[in-house]
Amino acid sequence: MTEDKLLKQGEYDYSISSDGISLIKRKDKEAVHILTNHHDPTVKSSVQRKQKDGSKIPVPCPMAPVDYKSNMNFVDRFDQKKSSYELDRKSKKWWMRIFFHLIDCCVVNSFTLYRLRGLKRLPLKDFRRRVVDGLLAERYVQISADHKTQLEASRK
Repeated sequence: MTEDKLLKQGEYDYSISSDGISLIKRKDKEAVHILTNHHDPTVKSSVQRKQKDGSKIPVPCPMAPVDYKSNMNFVDRFDQKKSSYELDRKSKKWWMRIFFHLIDCCVVNSFTLYRLRGLKRLPLKDFRRRVVDGLLAERYVQISADHKTQLEASRK
């Protein structure tokens, strides 16, 4: 691959591994590296770049950075929704943090699918409450007869 210093703005270099993974290095203002198995690095597009005098010129660019830039807003929105009501539990066990992160990801993805279905408009907080209510609903959770009598006795 070409060194970063040797590439001019708009130029790029790529390398394809034997299993179809492409490494693309593109020089914009700085060198940008993208690893992809989805895009063909030989397919080109163009992006508009503003010159010092204010005019815009088309600059050749591979499809991977163009596709990334057009879809990165979705990642930002996902992160924003996930961070709103995160299950942040401190634990000495490292895998618990990953588990709670994955639970949050599942809830946000479920919320997005719920919205796409066009069902009743709910804020994310209320959606999370409904998920918890659904998971803890007595009709879905089997409680042993002994435990159920103990619960009823403790409520009295």
